Amino acid sequence: LSGKHGELSIVGDFDPAEVVPVIEEITNGWQSESSFEHIPKIAVNNKRGGLQKVNTPDKEQATYFAGMTLPFRNDNPDFAALSLGNYILGGGILSSRLANRVRQDEGLAYSVGSGFQASAIDERSVFYMYAIVNPDNADKLRGVIREELDRLLESGVTEDELKSQKAGFLQGQQQGRTSDSALASLMGTHIQTG
Repeated sequence: LSGKHGELSIVGDFDPAEVVPVIEEITNGWQSESSFEHIPKIAVNNKRGGLQKVNTPDKEQATYFAGMTLPFRNDNPDFAALSLGNYILGGGILSSRLANRVRQDEGLAYSVGSGFQASAIDERSVFYMYAIVNPDNADKLRGVIREELDRLLESGVTEDELKSQKAGFLQGQQQGRTSDSALASLMGTHIQTG
């Protein structure tokens, strides 16, 4: 093993006087011929998207995935609005526009949702939508997802929807902070960004 650069975050009930010497012993003598240099991730949306189908005849289900990158970090003023907008569209897995329409109303997908991730370091965020569907319903699913996305972009969010979804979003954020692995990841990011 080799390496000269890294961060370590530990969460839980531990004694630093016991843990730090063990980490120092494990990493003692690690060296690398190469110096560390961050390779930035960039947003690349230089052409219109398209549809690509990959036929897997031995599978009895289809996977739908659509995504794009955006050129900003999580300190962008629009980050909170986009995070909540994603939650309303499909980030709230059980209660979201995609879950309600695609899964409950139309019965088209086994699972459906969306995600939004923004880097704390690079000018790159990712928005994506996904579903697992019976192949016979794949074309209809694409149309319904497009309708829901267009409806959100054209009509926005009602005050009642915003209020109820904001409460669910905040509850999810609070629950996420009860996970040791989520806290360790968050601390690692804070260490890396200074």
